[in-house]
Amino acid sequence: MNATETYHLASFPRSGNTLVRLLLAKYFGVSVPSSFGRENILDSGSTGFLNRQAVRGVVFLKTHLAAPPVGEPRGILIIRDGRDTLVSVAHYNQDRDGDKRPFIDILWEKVRGPEYTQHHLCWLGFSRMAIVRYEDLVRSEEEAVSVLDMAIEKATGRRMAPFPRDGIVSDFESLHRENRKFFRRGIVGSWHTEMPDEIEDCFWKNHGEMMLRLGYPRGERKGS
Repeated sequence: MNATETYHLASFPRSGNTLVRLLLAKYFGVSVPSSFGRENILDSGSTGFLNRQAVRGVVFLKTHLAAPPVGEPRGILIIRDGRDTLVSVAHYNQDRDGDKRPFIDILWEKVRGPEYTQHHLCWLGFSRMAIVRYEDLVRSEEEAVSVLDMAIEKATGRRMAPFPRDGIVSDFESLHRENRKFFRRGIVGSWHTEMPDEIEDCFWKNHGEMMLRLGYPRGERKGS
């Protein structure tokens, strides 16, 4: 392939974008830069992959923007249970952004805000945007690669068989050991112990319609 093809790798913050970038670089030989122009964490060590050239002439550009560009976007949209996502965002604001407010105050702010729903409204509904679930990506690296294999085919219209790449750590536990603040926990359902009932009720009032559209039913809280 002579020309480089660029696709979107879209997600709401703290939904697994970095994990997907690592897997794409390791197994599919694609370039995975950020639309923000500068990476504040993944520029050294085993995750220092941002300057790798696209082996197959394909670029997946990370973005958290809530508005796709003009035209028909192509790429991958990563989704995650919004309760886990907003809990993770609140912790990130404390650990990485230096927000000194109590965790609960930050979480209330995130849950009351419209951003989670607005972001997904902007990206859903495009036929060439393949949707992958964070929850499927963290079960095992083998399953994650299979999911991304199908997503790449939908986004690009062609098959890129995965192949092993040495020197890139991409399992969550190893990433967590390397940087516990950035890769904090990654646990599916951590909201059960970190999001009080009244905040979850508010979350469903504000974002329940989008959660159901994404395929996340409310269910019962563990221990209830």
